[in-house]
Amino acid sequence: MIKKGSGEKAILMLHGRGGDAENILTLAENFKASCYGFSAPGNRWYPFPFNQKKEVNEPYLSKSLGVLHEKILELKKSHEEIYLLGFSQGACLALEYASKNQVNGVIAFSGGLIGEDYELEVKTRNDVFIGCSENDPFIPLDRAVKSAELFKEKGGRVLTLFYPGDTHFITDEEIKLANKIISGIDI
Repeated sequence: MIKKGSGEKAILMLHGRGGDAENILTLAENFKASCYGFSAPGNRWYPFPFNQKKEVNEPYLSKSLGVLHEKILELKKSHEEIYLLGFSQGACLALEYASKNQVNGVIAFSGGLIGEDYELEVKTRNDVFIGCSENDPFIPLDRAVKSAELFKEKGGRVLTLFYPGDTHFITDEEIKLANKIISGIDI
């Protein structure tokens, strides 16, 4: 794992398809935390679009979730608070992990839960931020909205920002709202 920044809280950052740990860690300067990243094999966490049946992305999806779990356990040895932050495919992986495992919070820049609609399920309460453009070319807005609703139903603090346009990147406003989740500011 690569580390940037310092602080008591840890943010494990997950890159998007084609990115890598160094790429996503450029966001570290925006947070008062120890930020960590690692690269997926072949720079992708799973091979096919996130909104297809989960089985289509196996065994890669399960392997990526397993490695993510190992990294979180490693970080728990030195940090009491662990947050997940992801962009695009990394955001989807972070949300999928948090749907079944407790973390201190999830920051999903352009992401949603993985699988077809009937497979979407959240079993664990987590605080979540989901942000993306209304016409993101890779993340359908209805999936981002549904993901937020499912986390809300479990009692987590959920903050969203769905903004006009058809972009697929991270805005300054998203960074500000992400910091609210990490700092525990009431939303």
